[in-house]
Amino acid sequence: MASHTNCALTLDESPSHTSAASPTTPQQDATASTVNVQIARDRWGRDIEFLFSCIALSVGLGNVWRFPVIALENGGGAFVIPYLVVLICVGRPVYYLEMLVGQFSSRGAIRVFDFSPLFRGIGYGQVLATGFVTTYYASIMGITLRYFFASLTTDELPWNKCKPSWNDSQGGQYILNLVDFFGASFIALVLAILELVSIAWVYGVKRLCKDVEFMLHIRIGWYWRLCWGFITPIMMACILIYTIVKLEPLTYRDQTYPTAAYAAGWILSTLGLMQFPLWALYAIKRQKVQGVWNKLHSALQPKANWGPLDENLLREYQSYTTKHMRESEPHWRQMNFFEKIRDRIFN
Repeated sequence: MASHTNCALTLDESPSHTSAASPTTPQQDATASTVNVQIARDRWGRDIEFLFSCIALSVGLGNVWRFPVIALENGGGAFVIPYLVVLICVGRPVYYLEMLVGQFSSRGAIRVFDFSPLFRGIGYGQVLATGFVTTYYASIMGITLRYFFASLTTDELPWNKCKPSWNDSQGGQYILNLVDFFGASFIALVLAILELVSIAWVYGVKRLCKDVEFMLHIRIGWYWRLCWGFITPIMMACILIYTIVKLEPLTYRDQTYPTAAYAAGWILSTLGLMQFPLWALYAIKRQKVQGVWNKLHSALQPKANWGPLDENLLREYQSYTTKHMRESEPHWRQMNFFEKIRDRIFN
């Protein structure tokens, strides 16, 4: 990777800007030390570490358990065709997009939305949805370990027989289906659409590509630009609309869930989705400018420290960004609506 790839340099490694003639008190030294500890982040020592972390994130129990189940429920081998379409038009673009923004800014799922604080609630909602998934994912991992060690014994294997007591099926997979749809799938789909809108249209594909060019010294191709700007958000919106229109009562083994279960499920969805408007209002309120419109506009803009965490790289990035904005400003004012869209996507 190019030199700018290591954007996760810690601030405590940068030269001190405190003058030797300005002594600090012990309390100030302690505070400065605490700040450095909080913002310091580890870096990849080698490219292979980054590669293996990506593999660990991408490959897991879902590949062994989730994919076969979904394929079986949706036509078997025929499911591979729409799967590949979604993989190419949605999966890869979103994965690459999140990877680029995360590596560039060295921020987590919440602070990465410093590029537009109005959308920070998306990060909170995604973290909450991950917590919902963990409630059943950890249990499934436990079951796999139970079966693994049981298979090493000489006793009767636990899956040889289906005990009548196991059909008491108001737990386990029954609860999993409920939490998976309302607490994970539905929340993730809605928030992913908002995430794409925030990055591609508010922050801008053009600026994102400039960030990548600054970090890796490469130009983003048309495939990625088209997917981020149009294809991926439109496809995901269509999937969401289709999901809502075709929404049917959730069932497990031909048994419809009771009203109380639906109420619990929609509470989970509401908790996840409400993070966006609540944190958006909070971001608007925190802006120091006057007037609602000015506050909204300010909340949509990147924070002053948006960019690489390293102070030197941040200053270089800010100069780089300012230069390109000044160069494009005169042309931007002369463009019509459609020319602005083309410029925002394809530069």
